Amino acid sequence: MFDSIRKATQWGQLVLVLFSLMTTVGCSTLYKLETDFFVAPMVSEMVEKASDSENLRVVKEGLASNIVLITSLSRISPNNRRLLQDSAFLYCAYGMTVEHKEPGFAAELYDLGAKYGMRALKTNRRFEKALAKGKQIPEAVECLGEGYAEELCWTGLNTGLWILRNMEDTAALIRLADALALVKRSIELDEDYFYGVGKAFLGAYYAQVPEFLGTGGGPEASRKMFAEARAVSDDRLLLVDVYEARFLLTQIKDRKGYKQNLKRVLAADPDILEGRRAFTAMAKKKATYFLKHMEKYF
Repeated sequence: MFDSIRKATQWGQLVLVLFSLMTTVGCSTLYKLETDFFVAPMVSEMVEKASDSENLRVVKEGLASNIVLITSLSRISPNNRRLLQDSAFLYCAYGMTVEHKEPGFAAELYDLGAKYGMRALKTNRRFEKALAKGKQIPEAVECLGEGYAEELCWTGLNTGLWILRNMEDTAALIRLADALALVKRSIELDEDYFYGVGKAFLGAYYAQVPEFLGTGGGPEASRKMFAEARAVSDDRLLLVDVYEARFLLTQIKDRKGYKQNLKRVLAADPDILEGRRAFTAMAKKKATYFLKHMEKYF
């Protein structure tokens, strides 16, 4: 009984504090405080759990709902780094689920994701000041230290995937240096982040860039990055196999390897990546698509 009384007293004290805040600092400030300290952490947990569904339709609809929720909350607290970071992740994941059927829409999602990611990075004052002084992103990212690997990764991936959807536009290629710098800095800070997805992105990029340009590209560099990405996840992030097939194996005209990679993805256990089954389902969906449209890439 005494425990119940104590809890009731604590809740009463909390209500009094909230009421006091409302009357002294205003409702808008209170909403921001509630968003920052109570809502944002719960939303992040919700986003994390949403990645564990293997039903892509559920995932797709869930991503859309979460985006509406998080972007609305980010209007209440526009500089909440956690919300901005989650937004960048959600836009990237959503874009990846629709890019084959709706490439134009996916490009829009990636562009929005990159913008939210950049806003998250600019919560770091040193980075923001470096940009304000005229430094370019490849130089400014050095201001970002430990703890920014996530924002760097999703900002870079959104930017890079947007470029892949706009390859005909030479102006889009100007952003390529930014995408590479963001992803590379993320890897420097945490090379194991999200099962090595940053290394898989570099593998895809290196496959598209001739070695003689001196930018680190070429088939061998690409193969090395994909191998490193596989090692990080213990071969459980199946998107690595998918992107190796799509970007490297098509480039070197390895039809046999292309089919082997994609068939291995389709045969894999849906639960191979515990806690992130949505990404396994996404990889299987892409593998089916790339096998069906194989001649388009050869």
